[in-house]
Amino acid sequence: MKSRTVITIVLCAGMAAVGFLWGLTSTSYEPTASPPGACSLVRPELMDRIAPGHGGAAVVGTVATAEAVRATACQWQSEQVWAWVAVGTRGRAEGRGPGCGGVLLTRPINRLNTEVPLGEKASYYLVASAGKRTVRLEACLGIHTVSVGLDYPEAADEKVLVANAIALGQEVLSRL
Repeated sequence: MKSRTVITIVLCAGMAAVGFLWGLTSTSYEPTASPPGACSLVRPELMDRIAPGHGGAAVVGTVATAEAVRATACQWQSEQVWAWVAVGTRGRAEGRGPGCGGVLLTRPINRLNTEVPLGEKASYYLVASAGKRTVRLEACLGIHTVSVGLDYPEAADEKVLVANAIALGQEVLSRL
């Protein structure tokens, strides 16, 4: 009699686990709230150092995509520097979790993608073209993805450009 009870309990627990996993992987969730405004996550004194004379932040707006992502973006522009930051909040698309594992971080074609220790996962790449140097950095932490873009004159020091992008990404991640 006892063996039947144990077998029944094991079968029920197994069926419950399978049902839970099936429900977990087939459920979609779209975030209803937008992430915090990107402009509010960057201290003015940091932007004064990165883009001197920028004249203040300009809100680019809020975007909702079909991939269960909501994002806000902000940009700053001075005579020689253009900077932008976007903060996205990911929901859960069917069969995929909101973690960094499913996020396509900066994937340049024919460019060196360098990982940096920010958040759960982060990387950047550099491009030099048309008299300017550009760095693009992406980092994720939980359900948030932070994208940073900086355009500097071509003569700008590469180390300074990368350090500024990392500082901007770190600033935003620390305030989420």
